[in-house]
Amino acid sequence: MPFILFLLISFLTNCTGKIPSPETERTYHKYKEILENATVEVSKPKEEKSHFPQPLFKDLSPLKKPITVAFHQENYEDILFFLAYESGLSLVIDPEVKREIPPEKERITLQIKNQPVEEVLKKICEILDVHYRLDRGILYIGPFEEKLINLGFLPVIKESRTSMGGDVLGNIGQGGGSGTLATSPLKGEYSINAELNKESLDLYKALEDTLATVLSEKGLYNLNKLTGILYVKDKPSKVRAVERLISEFKKIYAKQIILDAQIIEIELNKSHNLGVDWFEITNYLMGNNRVSFNTLDLGITTRSDQPSVALTISGQPNVNLILNLLKEYGELKVISNPKIRVLHSQPALISVGTSQAYIKEFKRDVTTGTATSTITYTTQTSSVFDGILLGITPYITEEDQIFLHIVPIKSDIVELKDVRFGVDYFITLPKINLREMTSIVKARPNDLIVIGGLILDRDKAAEQRVAIPLLSELFKKNIYEGKKAELVILIRIRID
Repeated sequence: MPFILFLLISFLTNCTGKIPSPETERTYHKYKEILENATVEVSKPKEEKSHFPQPLFKDLSPLKKPITVAFHQENYEDILFFLAYESGLSLVIDPEVKREIPPEKERITLQIKNQPVEEVLKKICEILDVHYRLDRGILYIGPFEEKLINLGFLPVIKESRTSMGGDVLGNIGQGGGSGTLATSPLKGEYSINAELNKESLDLYKALEDTLATVLSEKGLYNLNKLTGILYVKDKPSKVRAVERLISEFKKIYAKQIILDAQIIEIELNKSHNLGVDWFEITNYLMGNNRVSFNTLDLGITTRSDQPSVALTISGQPNVNLILNLLKEYGELKVISNPKIRVLHSQPALISVGTSQAYIKEFKRDVTTGTATSTITYTTQTSSVFDGILLGITPYITEEDQIFLHIVPIKSDIVELKDVRFGVDYFITLPKINLREMTSIVKARPNDLIVIGGLILDRDKAAEQRVAIPLLSELFKKNIYEGKKAELVILIRIRID
């Protein structure tokens, strides 16, 4: 019928200007109505039914059989024989089991209703502290359980040392009348030493020390540090304790702390040469934020009423707002903007700067021979760092509370001065400005830590010339302008 309709449409369209006959028009409308009301069914191939029955999978473990039992002061061997018989299993009890179970635990009282045999067997083995396994229809009962545990720890050991302060007066000796040195009685000494040695950061050693206290006298373990696999053989209760211990290890050390740090130096204006007033800035940061000074601060600045400060901002801290507030105190210079990931109790170090070499020792040796003399020169060099070091060691508690041990050190080379002794002997003496502090900060995820108050005097040299081309080199002088700079460190904390 579609073909007939197509012929009729073609006939009508080709006969332009001609009126179709009534018979042709009736035929066209007739077939058009039939085609519009017709529904075309697409014949689908019939699916052939499989003549093979579908397999039915069923757990055929005999230990899944539900059972109801009630025992009162029954011997454990009789109970195990009963469970094996009801499950259709053979039973083998290791003779060592008899020696490991104390007499007061030989008789058991329990009542369990409509539970799988496996659950009843687990409860009895937990009471007796023995292990069972099923192998080819035989139920074995033994005194010890063996377990292979994959630790997944990275075998990398770090260490961290911090030493700050010292004898600021130097205890310099005074020259006596006879040319001998007299020790000065004046001292100004205050120092802090902190150390995270390799042993305290070695996860495998910490695990081995704990295993020695958890396992029984007959317990055995073998730790392969290369593959990170721990083999344990002991009573089931001890093996379960080791599994819980490993689980807690993994739970803590699987967490990573993401630190977004911004290290900024502010060249202070003359009106703010005493440093940033952090107490005034914290007034602008309130509202939805909470500012706390619960830190241990060990730094000194030129301002008597404002020591080096490390504050924690919780809530909705806005870094851009803090930077805009700091611009009011002077010119900002971004030294570094690092982003690092740190594991629990593992130290991390950010270092930005340059290493400047200098001559530490210079020797001239003359060897006199029969005819000629030989001169040998020996030079020993060393280096000083010009930049910033930021050491961070985190510790995460179960409640995701974070403690950070932060050690920023900023060093600036002022001068490398050559000092000569005689004609051929000289050394280089470096002069360095140093700013350092150590702080233990308590924070929570998404908090912002601000460390400030590290102020340094900096001399800024400028050359002044006469505005006459021929005389500009003759009439010039250097003008030294005293400047103060404050180091500010912003650290945002997140847990991954």
